[in-house]
Amino acid sequence: MGKTLFRLVTLSGAAFALLSLSLRPACAWNGRGHEAVAALAYAQLTPAAKKAVEGILAADPRHRTLAQASVWPDQIRHDDSVPQAARHAARHYVDIPYADGRTAPPPNTAALLGDPETVTAGIRLYAADLASPATTDPRRRADDLSWLVHLVGDVHQPLHCTTRVTATAPLPAGDRGGNGYRIDAAVREPDGTVGRANNLHAFWDLAPDLSPTATTSDALAAELGATHPSALYPGILGARPADADGWALESYAFEPFVYSTPEGEEVSPQYAATTYAIASDRLARAGYRLAAVLNGLFAAPAVRSESPVAGTTPPPSRAAEISLPPAAAGP
Repeated sequence: MGKTLFRLVTLSGAAFALLSLSLRPACAWNGRGHEAVAALAYAQLTPAAKKAVEGILAADPRHRTLAQASVWPDQIRHDDSVPQAARHAARHYVDIPYADGRTAPPPNTAALLGDPETVTAGIRLYAADLASPATTDPRRRADDLSWLVHLVGDVHQPLHCTTRVTATAPLPAGDRGGNGYRIDAAVREPDGTVGRANNLHAFWDLAPDLSPTATTSDALAAELGATHPSALYPGILGARPADADGWALESYAFEPFVYSTPEGEEVSPQYAATTYAIASDRLARAGYRLAAVLNGLFAAPAVRSESPVAGTTPPPSRAAEISLPPAAAGP
């Protein structure tokens, strides 16, 4: 069930290159996206949670800021000094099968989400380990925090929560989360040059770069905070790790739009614009949910589950009822 990500390499005068990085996607969102989620979350932390987070980061020089910690799980995927088993490649995603025209997750979704080597299980695992009084080793706590921050970002990328199944791309691999779905798309780089993505997964990973103005992770976090303030997401204030299955199914609900761009063709400006609109909402939700999770872990003895209000995710037991969000109804 390998997923190959072709990441854009910035053009520097001559040409661009598409570099195959791994058998699994190297990142759900790119580094800018993950760092923006972390920055947005950090700004929402309570004083107690901020103190706890800073204490964990200060004890391990590998993770000096929450933004730096957010990308570490991707960085170690190609670090030979890290044992293969410790890289947990499968914990970055969950492959919920999608077939064109499907309006609800398949019957075996609960079993897929229950697999311990999935993004949803990973969120619960690292949160529980951080909360455990028995977890006292500073390096382990720093790693737990880094993984938790990263995976909350991952689960909000629609193509980290599905694999498209067709006659030519059957189970178990499907299209490997959009990596086998060929498209052509231009993406603006921070220095103003242009690169191209040749598969759907890469295009969505690079969606944070579609911002018309933000060219840094801090600028993107500021843009998200301005265009998607926390007041728009009242139910998210009670987010907790147990809600992770619902977040995955919320991402899965976007697949009809995600796969609406014709295979083998260049994506339209309308599709790109709607992709960024959806990605902005997903990144904002990830940031606010991450803040709520960390505030709960480090400040409150218990946190209620997310409220199933309009525009937010129902609790996991009702997640199968999610319909395609309005934002996904674009071209």
